[in-house]
Amino acid sequence: MPASKNLPAVLFSLVMLSGCAFSDYTNYIRGTTVDATVSGQSGPWDATVNADHPYGLAANVMLAPTIVALSALNLPQAEGILTITYRSGSASYGSGYASTDGLGVNGYEAIDGYFPGQYVDESESPVYVLALLGVFADGDGVIVGTPFKIGNGPRTVKVPQGAERLQIGFNDHQYVDNTGSIVVRIGAVP
Repeated sequence: MPASKNLPAVLFSLVMLSGCAFSDYTNYIRGTTVDATVSGQSGPWDATVNADHPYGLAANVMLAPTIVALSALNLPQAEGILTITYRSGSASYGSGYASTDGLGVNGYEAIDGYFPGQYVDESESPVYVLALLGVFADGDGVIVGTPFKIGNGPRTVKVPQGAERLQIGFNDHQYVDNTGSIVVRIGAVP
């Protein structure tokens, strides 16, 4: 048998020997996954360029959202599908509060007019304080589509037409006293 016919089997064996799971094999070869660190002080979008999606207290100070350019994921089409999954880390709502993962502070639902979680579809309730949220945006940070809850994932979402990036941040109304960070993996679904 020619050596070229054995190439997939050889590549698979090398990946398995290196400790990678088979589910990561396709994304590893295509380079379609990105790990992103989201600071506990990051909101999911900039309210100054999204006047129809305001949130936060008047004296709110936050970091910009974590931004992942969709071009970095080598999407096969403009309207691809992404999977977002919690990998590690934790964030805290402030001094005296326990740290949490992407699900947020269990039992403390926060979707009133001060929290970005108010824009998440009702079917995704509950949306807790410090839940990890995502939104697609154009190149200027203007929201495209509807904000959504990521939690710990895996969360599979369709990229809306006109989106150029995925933005990720936390559901909160005052970010300045938050601590910690969470790492998520974003992957294009082949």
